[in-house]
Amino acid sequence: MIYAKNTTKHRVRHSDTDDWQIVYYANYFRWYEHGRTELLRKIGIEVGEMETKEKLLIPVIEAKNNYFAPVKFDDELTLESQLTEIGNTHFKVDYVLFKRKQKISEGYTVHVFTDRNLKKKKIHAKIEKLKVKK
Repeated sequence: MIYAKNTTKHRVRHSDTDDWQIVYYANYFRWYEHGRTELLRKIGIEVGEMETKEKLLIPVIEAKNNYFAPVKFDDELTLESQLTEIGNTHFKVDYVLFKRKQKISEGYTVHVFTDRNLKKKKIHAKIEKLKVKK
């Protein structure tokens, strides 16, 4: 089920690439973080404020990615991020990355809400509200 979705754009920088001028595999997860942060902002959660004011963290507990084609310097990319699972303490975001209309990669991350001592907390009310609406 899709509870919320967002699209972000990215142009590959030289610093994103390795010695072969291909994007280093771990950078996909940086782009996913950007997409997830913007998705959360769209539903009313400012991650920085949540961390400082509410003292909540959202660490990654699972991550997966499949790579279908290389990405190189200066490529323009479109990332689709979708909130697809909401539990009592966790949520999942799915990602699909495109170069023009070609699917470059797809993956997901799963996160839990914790306090600063990494003790699990109930899902944020703004995410819980999306679950109730569906």
